[in-house]
Amino acid sequence: RINDLQKQESANDVMWEKLVADILLERNRTLLIEQQALNAKLRAGTAGEVDGGRVARSIGAFIDGLSASLPDAAARMALFKNHRRMESSKIDTHQLSSGSASLYVAPKDMELRLQMP
Repeated sequence: RINDLQKQESANDVMWEKLVADILLERNRTLLIEQQALNAKLRAGTAGEVDGGRVARSIGAFIDGLSASLPDAAARMALFKNHRRMESSKIDTHQLSSGSASLYVAPKDMELRLQMP
């Protein structure tokens, strides 16, 4: 009986140590996941800041480059907006022409809406 009791105590000790190790492992996994999420958020924020800075410098260069020939800041901004609209239309046209899409042109005052099934 004493031998069986010692075996059971030993088995309980082993199970207890395994339980403690499992809890520690899960805590470490949680910390790892939290740190990975924080790192991903920081990377995304940094990438956004870099892209935003690049866009801001591009806009600044465009606006500043026109200051001598077009002194009115509002006119320069309107020209920049028109430039961006034209660039966007160029990209849209390229994507439409390189794909298998169909393009239907209609007057703007028709207020066409696309309805998906």
